[in-house]
Amino acid sequence: MDELGMIINQNGESMSFGKWRLRELRQPDHADDWHTDSFMQTVYPTKWFQDLGLPYNPNQEFHNQLDLFAKHGIIVLANAKENSKQVGESRIVMATPNSITDLQIEALMNKRNSLIQFEHGHISFIDVFDTNEDYVIVESFYSIKDYYHYLDQMLENKNRHTK
Repeated sequence: MDELGMIINQNGESMSFGKWRLRELRQPDHADDWHTDSFMQTVYPTKWFQDLGLPYNPNQEFHNQLDLFAKHGIIVLANAKENSKQVGESRIVMATPNSITDLQIEALMNKRNSLIQFEHGHISFIDVFDTNEDYVIVESFYSIKDYYHYLDQMLENKNRHTK
């Protein structure tokens, strides 16, 4: 995951922002180096994002509003990679709705190998939010492989019910 973040709408369309760089190479005035700044510059002003109708607060940090995306049916991934090679470093922070659409699942499945490779045995923080309640987490995962297992089970259950 070279970008700092990615948003996937209900139609499976995605928009990414920022560019991950080593912390010591990041520059305070370079928007692409920072989650909030790159999101505000690249995604927030677009018609695509505005049409999502999220009550996103531009005066708050991006990381403090991840649950808002999921609450409104949008998937958001943030690159949490640090410079460390130590086991236990975080890689992916993700908020996803429990009402995930088939098109969103398809978009995630298309990224399966690259996200698993990116995580590479490190830790992720993935929360599945209830879209009908305020800040209710229905599932949490600390591995992208576990999250994909959850999606596989969901698809399997859907296939059983359609037969």
